[in-house]
Formats: sequence, C-alpha cells, structure tokens
Amino acid sequence: MKSDFHSRFAFKGERDYVQGPDIHDAVTAFLRECGVENVERFDLAVHKVIRTQLSGIFVEKTEMPVENLGVGVGYHSGGTEHHLLLTENGEAITGRVPYREELLVQAMSFDAATQAIRCSSKSGFSAMETITSLNKRLMQLLFPDSGGKWFFARVQLKRFLPADFGEIEVILKGNLNFQLTRSLIKIDDADAGFIFFSLVR
Repeated sequence: MKSDFHSRFAFKGERDYVQGPDIHDAVTAFLRECGVENVERFDLAVHKVIRTQLSGIFVEKTEMPVENLGVGVGYHSGGTEHHLLLTENGEAITGRVPYREELLVQAMSFDAATQAIRCSSKSGFSAMETITSLNKRLMQLLFPDSGGKWFFARVQLKRFLPADFGEIEVILKGNLNFQLTRSLIKIDDADAGFIFFSLVR
C-alpha cells in the first residue's frame, strides 16, 4: 500500500479554495490506487477551508491531531479501520478549470414539503460533485435569508460512490443552528450516507 498522498488540485471557476468533492474524489482515487477496491464505511471531514495543495499519510487513530487538522479520512476495509491525515503543504494551486455548475442546477427538482432535492442528469459530473451541488442548492432554497456561504464539512458513506448512477436525491434531516446541517443521500432510491454542510457568515 502506498504510504502518502499528494494532491494536484486546480481551482474551479472563480473559486479560491478546493471544493469538498474534489478532495473526496482525489482521496478515493488514491485509495483505489493503493488496492482498496471498496469499503464498508467511509468518513471524510474537512476541518478548514483548503487553499493550497494537500499532503497526507496513513496514521493510527490515536495519532490524529485535535488541532490544525486539514482533512481527516477514516474507512473500514476488510474489517480493519484505517485513517488518513491530510494537511496543507503550502504548495500553491496554480491551475484553474471551468466549472459549469448551472448545468446541474437546471436539472434539479426541489420538493419543499419533503425538504428534498433530486437530479437525474450527470452532465459529466461525478457523484460527489452532484451530491454537493444538490445539497448546496437545497440549503439555498430552504434558508434563503441565512446569509453567509455554505461549505462542505463532512461526508459519511456506506461504501465508495458509484461511477454510474441514475437519480441522486438529497433530503435535509437536521440543522444545528446552521453550524452543521445533515442531509441524507439516496442514490437510485437506496440510502448511501449523509452529507454535512456548515454556514460561514
């Protein structure tokens, strides 16, 4: 198994930070390169706004710091728990790529009564990009006067997300005074996990 992780992120659109789904997709691709075909549980938490490249190492759970943590990843594979610690390494992100999120937004269907939003059009986006965009739009529609900016905080999944999928639905399940919201992820009508957002004012 590889011992370290080094990101090669590019900023999306006009953003000056790395999106949560880009971190998720890079980490899961890295784990697959390490020989991890699938997981029984996957947990990725972003503890700060990431503005430079990331480096990461596998650590024991007791070695995970409580302060200055960039991104923490935990997963179960083959009945064993593993942890990956990612921190900003100071390397500037120099690349920038277009990101037409409006294509996803146009394909979304919102249900205020059930506090749910869904999308069945991939339009070249990954599952995690779709989930994150859905949840951001859901927060904007449910809480239009909240102010501030919504950030990806955490995702907890039952297994790796599929490359191919039909409909993805995101349903709000909890809101801790905007410090943390919790939404259920459903992929093709099956529960896939939860995504958490935080509002920064």
